[in-house]
Amino acid sequence: MKALMKKLAQGAGVGFMFTLIGYGFMFFFKLLAARYFTSAEFGMYTMVETLLGLGGLVASMGITGGMTRYIPFYREKSDYSKLTGYLLFSGVIPIFLSALCGMVMYFLADTLASFLDFPSVFSFLVQVLAFALPFKLFNKVTRGIFLAEKKILYHEFSYSFLEKFILLLGIGIIIWQQYSVTALIFVLLASVALPSFFRLYLLVRHIDLPLVGDASYNTRDWLSFSLPLFFSGFLGYVVSWSDNLFVGWLLEASDLGVYSIAFSMGMFLSFFQGSFSN
Repeated sequence: MKALMKKLAQGAGVGFMFTLIGYGFMFFFKLLAARYFTSAEFGMYTMVETLLGLGGLVASMGITGGMTRYIPFYREKSDYSKLTGYLLFSGVIPIFLSALCGMVMYFLADTLASFLDFPSVFSFLVQVLAFALPFKLFNKVTRGIFLAEKKILYHEFSYSFLEKFILLLGIGIIIWQQYSVTALIFVLLASVALPSFFRLYLLVRHIDLPLVGDASYNTRDWLSFSLPLFFSGFLGYVVSWSDNLFVGWLLEASDLGVYSIAFSMGMFLSFFQGSFSN
């Protein structure tokens, strides 16, 4: 027990360190992006980022939220047949739904740009976003596996550090080469896609899951646990990000850009203040 508590404490410390570094990366990324791009361009990027999060939440259906419960449970019971079935269930369904949501976003990009009354380039940004959704869901699935297997370092490094570092590096290259806002969306895609390959490597080489050939499924129980998580998560996301959605819908893209950077800077500053005061 003492060794377990020590391991958990070390994991929490490492997680906080990478979270703090990631917040620093994001602070300077958004600061540089808002300084380089026009308020309308940054507003379009903010809306794309919001849609990516919303699409990822809808595609996950709350299924990935149960991985930290069911994986240790079936492993402890040595029920490897259900463990295999649950991993297939929680991996295949969200990634399939993410591809489906991505297709819908891709073909409705023009309609979405017209509905929001955003410039036509927004349609292309949404189409690029569509390719990021399956990678985002793969990252959510691997996150659940890493946390269930107590591999906190794997998750925190690939998410809090690597994804944010790619964004910061990308905005530096954009400013250096004076690229347009379309390059920023490709940077966002890279920040989601590239860590996926690193996570796949960690999953294959460093995670030992006792899988078997005869998988069994308890779909009703898994869905009854996951769907309430989905609805609560969906409502929480809409409440948290409704400001971006409504500002983008009711006002101009430039207004959303100004609002977003002001809100983001305030949130970042409060995080750093709270980190050192506690």
